[in-house]
Amino acid sequence: MQDVIDDKVLTHILIACLMVYLAGFEWCRQYFNMKPAPKTFTVLVIPIIGYSIWRIINAMKEIEQLKLGRTGERAVGQLLEEKLRPMGCQVLHDIPFAGFNIDHVVIGPTGVYSIETKTQSKPAKGPASVQYDGQNVIVNGFKPDRDPVVQAKANAHSLAELIERSSGRKVTVRPVVLFP
Repeated sequence: MQDVIDDKVLTHILIACLMVYLAGFEWCRQYFNMKPAPKTFTVLVIPIIGYSIWRIINAMKEIEQLKLGRTGERAVGQLLEEKLRPMGCQVLHDIPFAGFNIDHVVIGPTGVYSIETKTQSKPAKGPASVQYDGQNVIVNGFKPDRDPVVQAKANAHSLAELIERSSGRKVTVRPVVLFP
C-alpha cells in the first residue's frame, strides 16, 4: 500500500501543487506588471491537475482493494490459528518468493496445504456467492480477471519445490483457494 501511495498518489499531489504554484506565480507577475502569461500557465495547469486527480482517484481505489485483501488475509490467518493450531497443525503466514508470496501454509497430520486468500467485496444487492465447477471459479456471477485456481496450483508447486530443495524430501502440497 505504501508503494502505491508513494508511486501513484504523492507524485501527482506534488505535480498538482507545483502547477498551482506556477499559475499563482504568473498571476503575481501580472499583478506587479511583470509581463505575465497567466493564461498560458492556467491552460497548462488545468489538464495536468485533471490528470493528477484522475490518477489519485485510481490509486485510492487500488489502495482500498489492497486494504480489503489485507483484511481478508488477516481474518483467514486468525481463523487458521484459532482452529488448526490446537489440532497440532503448524500455520505459517506470508511466505515470500521472488515476485510473489504464499498467503498461508498449513502443515498438519493430513499433509501440507498452500492457501491463497481471495477477498471480494459483497455485491450491492443479493447474496455473495462463490462457485467452483471443478475447473472455473465464479464469484458473484463473474469469472475473476486472474484465475485463483491457477495461482493456487502455482503457489503449491513453488512451495513443494522449496521444501524439496531445502530438505531433500518430496512433499505433495495441496493448493487451496479460500474466499473469506
